[in-house]
Amino acid sequence: MSDVVREPIFLAAARGEATASTPVWFMRQAGRSLPEYRAIRGEGSILDAIKRPELAAEITLQPVRRYGVDAAVLFSDIVVPAHAVGFGIDVAPGTGPVANAPLRRRSDLDRLRMLEPYDIAYVTETVRLVAADLGATTPVLAFAGAPFTVASYLIEGRPSRTYEHTKALMHGDEALWHDVMDRLASMAITFIDVQLGAGPRTIGLDWRTTISGARKRFGDQIGMQGNLDPALVLGGTELAIAGTDRVLADNAGRPGHVFNLGHGVHPSTDPNVLAAVVERVRAHTS
Repeated sequence: MSDVVREPIFLAAARGEATASTPVWFMRQAGRSLPEYRAIRGEGSILDAIKRPELAAEITLQPVRRYGVDAAVLFSDIVVPAHAVGFGIDVAPGTGPVANAPLRRRSDLDRLRMLEPYDIAYVTETVRLVAADLGATTPVLAFAGAPFTVASYLIEGRPSRTYEHTKALMHGDEALWHDVMDRLASMAITFIDVQLGAGPRTIGLDWRTTISGARKRFGDQIGMQGNLDPALVLGGTELAIAGTDRVLADNAGRPGHVFNLGHGVHPSTDPNVLAAVVERVRAHTS
């Protein structure tokens, strides 16, 4: 008799179906807070690590091994497409995305050509390695940066709290702004398509939006993802567990819920706290 391979509960929940327990994963779980990540990551730009498929695959798999989460999220970065087409942007350690020649005029758009699959062959190879390791037991999540977020890095030239150059371009050259948005949106679509292709729709919620409120707006046919405040995880196990219980109570046992943080894992997060959150979710929903 051949073994029966059961579909991952993450995929069922993403379709809004009932599952034996609530699936769980964490935004930015690949790396950041894990000591095993810091042990192999090395120095320099994250983009250099992303270009090494075996290393990127290992980093992607680390949180699955440590926490037993129900999905792996690809180790990558939102500026990979712009970097891959030669715009001239890198990720400086301790600073973030930096472009020495920011996008400020129409001629700069020429450096942001359309993304082609061959530009990111290393991403394709990383996905292949991860998928081969996980088999049919755990799905791999693709992602891409929102056009405004990526544009702000390209236009400002570095992380900004004021977005002065971005807003100046938005209001001062509306036609160029829309062309930048169109270009980045198209690049994001290609980036996602290269990673995993089309999949079920999951609405991700930050911690300021209740799951019950979102269900009233969108109905129960769309999967809901979220939405523990990541600051509570920084506050220790007791606060994180209390917050986890509130999220689960807000969902009230409805099908189609994927437990997650309302934003990414902060680098200073204690991995043991996340492990306790995973255990709590499983204990209360299985």
